[in-house]
Amino acid sequence: MLGQQHFTSNPLCRLSDVPARFRASSRPDNEVSLVVVAGREVVVRTPAGALGPGVHQDLQALLLRQDDPELRLEGEQIALEWVPDDGMQAVSLPLYLLGQDVSGRWTFALDISAARDLFLGFLRDSCELEVAMKDVRVLLPGLSLDACAIAGQAVALSQWHQPTVPFEAGTRRRCSGPGAHKLYPRTDPVVIMLVESPDGTRALLGRSAKSTPGMYTCLSGFIDQCEGIEEAVRREVMEEARIAVSEVQILGTQPWPIGRYGSCELMIGCVAKAQSYEVLLNTSEMEDVQWYDRAELAAAVQWYDNSIPLQEAQKRGPGLSSQTVQ
Repeated sequence: MLGQQHFTSNPLCRLSDVPARFRASSRPDNEVSLVVVAGREVVVRTPAGALGPGVHQDLQALLLRQDDPELRLEGEQIALEWVPDDGMQAVSLPLYLLGQDVSGRWTFALDISAARDLFLGFLRDSCELEVAMKDVRVLLPGLSLDACAIAGQAVALSQWHQPTVPFEAGTRRRCSGPGAHKLYPRTDPVVIMLVESPDGTRALLGRSAKSTPGMYTCLSGFIDQCEGIEEAVRREVMEEARIAVSEVQILGTQPWPIGRYGSCELMIGCVAKAQSYEVLLNTSEMEDVQWYDRAELAAAVQWYDNSIPLQEAQKRGPGLSSQTVQ
């Protein structure tokens, strides 16, 4: 089995309720950390003699109090309203919430694409920081795995927010910012996992409020930027049922061109082993999540294979045997 790979095992908490928890825990005297990015580049510390192959480097984070007058952390479009110099007009630099570290501090990506050179000059001259902005690919050998995961998440968001225009008769799009590049039609990766109970006798199935009435499925969810398949499985199961899983096995994939809201998806089928039985339902994501044993699953599959209409199946049997399983 492969060990930890670059861009995986992000140390920041990234559960789906992170934005809500940030708003709930917001206090003026709290300190926030800003990772400075622009496209695929990130700001790192470069003390004298620190450049070159095989030299360890680290991200240069900026620490600000939440009540800093330049921070705008309310609403959906949060930003740093940065004033380059006295008398100059403020530049709005977007912020992207990355997550919360083990100490409770919130971390954001500060996207300086709109004022890259100007902001770098400010860091070097006004803040007296020895910094450089470098492509994350170039930094890989020298960044710690934790720093690499955070930097990867930050630049993935920065690149995603870059404006694009149609290109090659509409079969591609092209970035209209600096370093223009082609973008291919998007396919969204989705994990769908059969979660086995610790003793291997039951499976965890659930349904959302948007599901067809009576239909229960394996849990599933989109893979986040800079997140491994196994990490996505663990996060989604934790988000929807508050159950930790250990082993994750990838079984196969299936193209899914009829995804939510017209998206094209790639379903990645997995099996995961739960570490506990108790389900704590996340009602903001799921309507119901329950354990079902082999007999119930076999009965449900039999109903499905016999092509019995759903309404008739619901009348004939109790429990899962009256429900459709996908």
